[in-house]
Amino acid sequence: MTLDTPSLTIVIGPQSSHGLSLNALIRTQRQRLAKAGLTALPSRIASPLIRRNLDLHLSASERVIDFSRATTPRPALLSAVNLLGPPETALHRGELFPDAAAGLAGLGDLAGAAHLVLMPEPLPDFLLAAGSEVLEARARRTVWETLYELSWADLAREIVEAVPDATLTVLTPRGTATRPREVLDRVFGPASSALPDLYSLTRAAMTETGTAVLDRMLFEGTPPPLDELHTAFRRRTDRADVAARLGIDKVTGILLEQRFAEDLDAIAALPNTVIV
Repeated sequence: MTLDTPSLTIVIGPQSSHGLSLNALIRTQRQRLAKAGLTALPSRIASPLIRRNLDLHLSASERVIDFSRATTPRPALLSAVNLLGPPETALHRGELFPDAAAGLAGLGDLAGAAHLVLMPEPLPDFLLAAGSEVLEARARRTVWETLYELSWADLAREIVEAVPDATLTVLTPRGTATRPREVLDRVFGPASSALPDLYSLTRAAMTETGTAVLDRMLFEGTPPPLDELHTAFRRRTDRADVAARLGIDKVTGILLEQRFAEDLDAIAALPNTVIV
């Protein structure tokens, strides 16, 4: 399935494990994507570019003109994994990215009918993937009841309300690993055919053993059963590491996995939203 390319696609984060893997893919394949007709900007360029043009001290027309110039030629893909906020702000005042709504004010003027991509994951995995000692310390000081109330669905709802004319694709860790062709087509459009490795995001989600099994099957020409491989060889966050760095015990971790599944069900009901 190769989808038409939207004029503008923005990966708005967060700094999840698969979000960072996608940003790395965009960073390393910029030239190849450009030759395929897609302007692709990684987060170190895209995040400050968007933030600069969300400065409400500038007039709306000034911001739109500057943003349009910076994202030409179109179609363009901006990987702005810090757009919701830097990692240390992800958990603050008992909320998940509490300043995201204010930070996204004005994005509708810039993005219009853009295609937005959100990449959430279960809370313990995200807290560790973000790579912030400040964030981890906040998690240790936060009671489990508050952690359970942190909602990706509420965040997705705020995004939809901030950019009502946009479409939203929510990429889950499992979907990114087991449906790589669909994920690449949704993010890159026809330019996805220029990417050299269909399974790079799959490998990033798997253990070394799983990667070896996948590569052996590909070498032998055997169609890899990605769902089964992901179930057997998914790279799992070590429970001891979760307990030591986040103060989250086994039972709380299970509850947070369940909460993530509930959030995805709620997100699926949002308008103009697709979950992979």
